[in-house]
Amino acid sequence: MTASQTAVRVRGALQEWITVSPGDIVVGDADGIVVIPDQLLDEVGAKVVEWSSSETGAREEIIAGLPLLAALKKYGHL
Repeated sequence: MTASQTAVRVRGALQEWITVSPGDIVVGDADGIVVIPDQLLDEVGAKVVEWSSSETGAREEIIAGLPLLAALKKYGHL
């Protein structure tokens, strides 16, 4: 390590390179990692709240037998 609190560039899945800067939020699970730029936290947070309510409905419908592709078409995301 040669520095701290400095931006770093890393390989991305949707873009060849992404920059992770101090203050960005990094969230990961078994499916991958997402970097949320500091300046987008409020916007992304609002979307998370919005999507979480529809995700619950999608999950319940999938458990009840709705095919995955139909759920994607209906909800737009999962």
